[in-house]
Amino acid sequence: MLDRFTTALRIGATVLLVGCVVLVAIVALPSLAGGANSYVVLSESMEPTLTPGDAIVVRSAPPSAVEEGDVVTYRAPGSVDDADQDRITHRVVEKRQTESGVAYRTKGDANDRPDPTLVPHERVVGAVWFHVPAVGRLVLFAQRPLGLVVLLIGPGVLLIAIGLRQLATAVDGEPSGD
Repeated sequence: MLDRFTTALRIGATVLLVGCVVLVAIVALPSLAGGANSYVVLSESMEPTLTPGDAIVVRSAPPSAVEEGDVVTYRAPGSVDDADQDRITHRVVEKRQTESGVAYRTKGDANDRPDPTLVPHERVVGAVWFHVPAVGRLVLFAQRPLGLVVLLIGPGVLLIAIGLRQLATAVDGEPSGD
């Protein structure tokens, strides 16, 4: 009975560890999925399309590829450069040709009014390619010390402990139960 429990525990820990690593990798390394960047939705401005905790993957998009109705992520007004992580993800409600090039009027789906300033295309990081509901919560949790322990270190230690137990049992000459 104990061997079945140990096997189930090992399988569960492996599945949890692999699942967490895959999900975090897709969000942390969006190029694996064909994207350019990934972000976690933090506000409710795009509900119900995107909710806080969703992970989004964006791809670069030239001005010719961005149309009204597309959802884009752009550097917030006041962000200095690409290193600044202040990003906004809103829907394009108007596309305009200005003296300085293409610009967009954006609006969060849950907002009553469009955003007050036009977004020049130079500030656009990319168009949202796809999103994964709630995975961003896992990413945010994994960035905290408790999350790191629970999601990565805990299952890893559990797998090592089970392996050591089986090794000790095999050395003692008893069957491992597998």
